[in-house]
Amino acid sequence: MEDKPIETFSPMPEPEHKMFLTDEAQYYIQIIAKWGNFLSIIGFIMCALLLLLGSFISSIMSSLSAMGGNPMVGSVQGAMTVMYVLIAIFYFFPTLYLFQFSSKAKKAILFANSAELAEAFGKLKSCFKFIGIVTIVVLSIYALVFIAGIIGMSTYSAFRQ
Repeated sequence: MEDKPIETFSPMPEPEHKMFLTDEAQYYIQIIAKWGNFLSIIGFIMCALLLLLGSFISSIMSSLSAMGGNPMVGSVQGAMTVMYVLIAIFYFFPTLYLFQFSSKAKKAILFANSAELAEAFGKLKSCFKFIGIVTIVVLSIYALVFIAGIIGMSTYSAFRQ
């Protein structure tokens, strides 16, 4: 018997190994990097403000509770602090990825370095992936709360009769 070579066909055509960025594309990447840098700096400031607000909310709520206010205020104090810290942490990571993208993209365009540009787009991918996963989780929580609300309302109306 004669051995025949097995031919494999890939469903996608092979990508080009060289890619040329036009001057217009480089200009757009440069503008995107500037705006990304601006938004990431604002994001870092917002993270810091959220952390400060979380610590001040705790102080304000404890002083309100000590002044004879609502006793529930004291129990909510820890939850509010944790909530603000968690929001700051979740906001920090996409902001960091956006900052890294901006820095690497600026450097890539400045020095015409395609490897640096690939790393920049990898950071942008991480930013969008993180935001996408958080969005899926939040939408899932909304759906569960909605379903729990419907079940709760139907249970309440059944027992009410």
